[in-house]
Amino acid sequence: MCMATDFASQARRKERREFVDTVRALAAHVRQKDMRWAKAQAEAAAKAAEKEQAAARRQKEAKAAKLAQAMAVEEADWYVVVPRLDRAPLPCTDTLSGGRRRRRRRRRWRRRRQDTQLEGGGVVRGGGGGAGGEGSEGGG
Repeated sequence: MCMATDFASQARRKERREFVDTVRALAAHVRQKDMRWAKAQAEAAAKAAEKEQAAARRQKEAKAAKLAQAMAVEEADWYVVVPRLDRAPLPCTDTLSGGRRRRRRRRRWRRRRQDTQLEGGGVVRGGGGGAGGEGSEGGG
């Protein structure tokens, strides 16, 4: 391409952009003066507010129904917690991580996951060592 055509296409793009901006500004001005547009905007805002209120009401009703359902559930007569007095009480495990056992499981899972990942971003699948199944090859 020649430099003159590049310059001309850039100039055309600039003029087109200015023209579109001018038309948009004119349309916005006309809309602002038009009473029908203002009425449509007010109706749309009212409709949106009504929709939002209906959604909030539905959510509140669903929450109340869920709470009522939870309160209506009766415990089974066989489900009774009896404290064991022959051993010391268990330590509290209400931590964010869920206690030592869960941390160990997570570590093991991460290690297994890292062991199966390849350098190219792929993952080794199958090869589980079981008889038959997905990862084994037909020996026959």
